[in-house]
Amino acid sequence: MSFTANANGPRGFDVAKGRGGTPGRSVDARISGTYSTKIYSGQPVTSHTDGTLIVLASAAAAVAGVFDGVEYVDANGDIRFSNYWPAPGAVKSGTTVKARIYPATGVFLVQASAALTQSQVGEYADLVAFVGGSDITGRATAIQLDAANTDATVQSTNVVQILEISPREEGGDEVGTLALVQFIRPQFAANTDAAA
Repeated sequence: MSFTANANGPRGFDVAKGRGGTPGRSVDARISGTYSTKIYSGQPVTSHTDGTLIVLASAAAAVAGVFDGVEYVDANGDIRFSNYWPAPGAVKSGTTVKARIYPATGVFLVQASAALTQSQVGEYADLVAFVGGSDITGRATAIQLDAANTDATVQSTNVVQILEISPREEGGDEVGTLALVQFIRPQFAANTDAAA
């Protein structure tokens, strides 16, 4: 996945690579057909106690991964593929909602709220928002790294660690506003082939 060439604003997270440089791959997950909150592509998600995906609502929560789309049977019985979960009412009763996520154990590209400095590399950061997206593009539109709130040590409000400032400049973003990050509380870290 990559950012669109003309997008100018927050777009949530995009997979950059797996740990050790291997390509990131999406995995299947489930969403409850009655889950009432929209989930947009690029949005971090966590697992509910029943194993289904829900929106990450707290910085201190473990992150299952980054949402990348959904497949479901709509009320008319047609199979739908979407970049975002449109919330209940869209699903035929009794059917399974299959989602794709990139596991939180990889490295992700995310826009920062302001240009980052080299001294912030290695620091831990908050997110400006956890929710918000476009029903037209299906992309997260409010989720970005909070460049004004970074810490040298992990805090309960931190979600990611800044690994490097990306040299990429896309869609009018100023140089230094894209960062490569890792989640500091990956939910399934024990399943990875490299230590967090």
